[in-house]
Amino acid sequence: MKIGVVVTMHHSEKNRPYGKELMDKFISTLYENLEYDFNLYIVDNQSDTRFDIESEGNNVWYHYVENQFETGLTGAWNLGIKKAISDNCDIILNVNDDIEFNPTINNFIDVIKNHKHKHLSFFGPVSDGFVGQPIQLQKGPIDDLIELSGTDWNSVIGGFFVGFTNKFFHKFKGENDNLFLQNHKYNEGDGKWGGQETIQILWKNDGAKIFVIGTCWIKHYKFRDWKIAKSKDKEITI
Repeated sequence: MKIGVVVTMHHSEKNRPYGKELMDKFISTLYENLEYDFNLYIVDNQSDTRFDIESEGNNVWYHYVENQFETGLTGAWNLGIKKAISDNCDIILNVNDDIEFNPTINNFIDVIKNHKHKHLSFFGPVSDGFVGQPIQLQKGPIDDLIELSGTDWNSVIGGFFVGFTNKFFHKFKGENDNLFLQNHKYNEGDGKWGGQETIQILWKNDGAKIFVIGTCWIKHYKFRDWKIAKSKDKEITI
């Protein structure tokens, strides 16, 4: 079984001078804690300078986006996810760069791997940094697996860290093989820089299940710097 870890990063000396530091911590904690065979997919959303990645092996794919304003954060997510799918990763994690891993990441993979509805399900961890679904906000791991069965904002998991199987992707992907669509009837954001989470309601209508894996706790700094890019994008298009 191979895990595809997809992360979108950005470093800007003016607006996000800690971007490279975050990625260094991200990579070091990933290699220290994930016990499964994995590929790391880094989508660099137009940093000031390209990230110089040093890997312990040849399992890192790095892609530099020349213009992040063409497809925004959502486009970066889809780009990395589709690469992981094309490499036949069994389980894909799509995550922020402002997180740190710990050994409970292996619980996350274990639950997905053994879940009876794994190919119909979309998973998230608990965390100390979260806006949205209140059950995900925890000071540490909890011994629980919680299904979110509603059909509103409080019944979807946060986009900072999500996991799903290869077969889930193929069942619920949309236009141009994108898992996350910018435009759909439940979109509550601009779909380009925010509001991606509500597509889970669309998936639920088609039979998907959403779960919070309490035995996995992820440190999340929750900088939400995509809002800076969103603001600049508005300036460009005016």
